[in-house]
Amino acid sequence: MTISTASVATDEGDRMAEVMGDKRILFLGNHGVVVVGETVARAFDDFYYLERAAQVQILAMSTGRPLAIMSEEMARLTYDQFSEFTANADLHFEALKGMLDEEEADYAS
Repeated sequence: MTISTASVATDEGDRMAEVMGDKRILFLGNHGVVVVGETVARAFDDFYYLERAAQVQILAMSTGRPLAIMSEEMARLTYDQFSEFTANADLHFEALKGMLDEEEADYAS
């Protein structure tokens, strides 16, 4: 039996999409993360803040002191409030594209 490379890639993508469900971020065991969004700007914004949160957690953990974990209720409230500001993602992404336009215009071709 021969399995085509295209079939394996499609099967893996289907499996990842099923596991991801309605979530926007999927952590892969050995390959980083997959981030999706309604727009590229929003996916980038989620990835940007995920990376920043990971940096802050690593810094906090490196102190060796016990971490103060916020309640599930506070985490949900913060998420709900932050999720309302989708315009920020578009503005952030446009600003980054503007910087690239000035410094590395070849990215767009």
